[in-house]
Amino acid sequence: MQNSVAPYVEDIIQGLNVAQTANKSGFDLQSITTSLIKEGSDLLNLPSMQQLKNIDWSDLKGALTIIGTTLIIILFSSIIMYIFKSIGLYKIMKKEGHNLAWISFIPYGCFYAIGKSVGKTKLYGIEIDHTEYVLPLILLSSILPFMGGLSSIIFILAFFGLLFRLYQKKSPNFAAVLTILSILVPFIIPFFIFAIRNK
Repeated sequence: MQNSVAPYVEDIIQGLNVAQTANKSGFDLQSITTSLIKEGSDLLNLPSMQQLKNIDWSDLKGALTIIGTTLIIILFSSIIMYIFKSIGLYKIMKKEGHNLAWISFIPYGCFYAIGKSVGKTKLYGIEIDHTEYVLPLILLSSILPFMGGLSSIIFILAFFGLLFRLYQKKSPNFAAVLTILSILVPFIIPFFIFAIRNK
């Protein structure tokens, strides 16, 4: 045991001797460390301590307040739109006697609900019997490596095509206008769906 500890003791003694010799020869470890930190900061363009002290943190606080407020507004608006869209689709499906009306409240379930509410239809010249599966299947296809951007384009076309059919079914006189407004201002879609729920 004594032999195994001896090398460590010798290393410590040697380290102390080097430190003492360095001190005697004017070797200043603190100044070298400070110099290295300064050189590293200059190399990486990091702000110095003096620059950090001079920063007006009130500006940063104001910016963070604006960002936080914006995020809260976006979150609140998203929840409101989600509720309106879900209630609208739920009422439409319930009125038509569909058993899966509750799926309207599940994220992405609205795509099934839109298709189910439209029913059998013709979309861009293609006759579709089970419209409820169109949007969910396109979404699933996006996970395929060769379908990425293409599936997004197909999804957008199919979504607005089915939305037009839903508007046409519930409010035929205003279907075209509602679809155009939905394309131009997408965040208004939940409110349109809510408005036509009882028609």
